Amino acid sequence: MDTSVSPEFSRIFSLNHISEQAQHTSLQANDIEKLALAKRFSLKAIDSLEADLDFYREGTTVIAHGQIRASVIQNCSATGLPLPITVDEDFSLHFKPEGNDQTTEEEIELSPDDCDTLFYNNNRIDFGEAIAETLLLVLPAFPRHPDADQILKQAGVIPEEKASPFSILKKLQEKTANK
Repeated sequence: MDTSVSPEFSRIFSLNHISEQAQHTSLQANDIEKLALAKRFSLKAIDSLEADLDFYREGTTVIAHGQIRASVIQNCSATGLPLPITVDEDFSLHFKPEGNDQTTEEEIELSPDDCDTLFYNNNRIDFGEAIAETLLLVLPAFPRHPDADQILKQAGVIPEEKASPFSILKKLQEKTANK
C-alpha cells in the first residue's frame, strides 16, 4: 500500500497497539471522504460506506475479518445511466510488513491466501484504505442497467451477435446475389 499519498478514507492503526487478542472496530466514511472516493473510483456517488472488522496480530502479520456495506451509484457501462449498487460482503485480509527482499524482476507464485494480502510499512496499517480498495474490488467491473438492451435497441444499436463479421459478410453476400 503506497502511503506517500494521503488516502481519502484513512484510518491508521499502529502495529504497537494491535495485540494478539481480537479487537473490534467500526469504520464509516464521512461525506467529504465519500465524495473524494467516488471521484477517485469514477463513481457517480457513494451514498454510504461502512465496515465492521475484527483484527489481531500474529507476529508481524495482522489478520482482519469483517464485513463491508456500501451503497454506490455506478454508471451503466453500456448506456451511461446511473445504476444503484448495494454492497454487503464479508472480507478477510492479511497485512504483512513490506519486504526489502522483493524485486520487480523476480516472478512470484501466489497462493489463494496471498490474494488477500496487503503490505504495510512504518508499523502503520491503514484499515480505511484497505476498506476503500475492497469496495472497488467487489463492485461490478461492467455494471449493466436492467433496461440497457431495450434502450440500446431503441437507439439503433445492433446487438453484438448480429454485428459479428459473419453476419455482415452474409448481408454483403445477399446484396451482391440480388444484383
